[in-house]
Amino acid sequence: MSEEKSRKKAIRNAKLARKLDRQERRFKKQAQLERREERDEQMYGDLAKKAGLTISRYKRKLERGEIKFHEDGTPEAISKKEIKKARKADKAASDDVGGKKRKREDDAAEGVEKSEKKKKKKSKE
Repeated sequence: MSEEKSRKKAIRNAKLARKLDRQERRFKKQAQLERREERDEQMYGDLAKKAGLTISRYKRKLERGEIKFHEDGTPEAISKKEIKKARKADKAASDDVGGKKRKREDDAAEGVEKSEKKKKKKSKE
């Protein structure tokens, strides 16, 4: 019986040790997250407020390059509409160079073919 009790006690102690270890790791992880948030608050807090964004959104937009800085150093977030307009303008500028010329050539070729077909039909009747 003493062997059985000692074995159960060892199992119980191992479970308790694992539980305490998990709690300690969770506590360390939470402390790490808090330190990260504090560091972000110090680095980006003022700039994010000036841009009118939360810190997490400010960091995301900064990574993507969606924030412009004025000469005095104040940040301004570029809206999605402005980004879409800029992309559309870039695409239109690149398409204008080659796109219209091809279209004219295609239209001219189709026009010749249609007129020839019509003439053939008329001559057969």
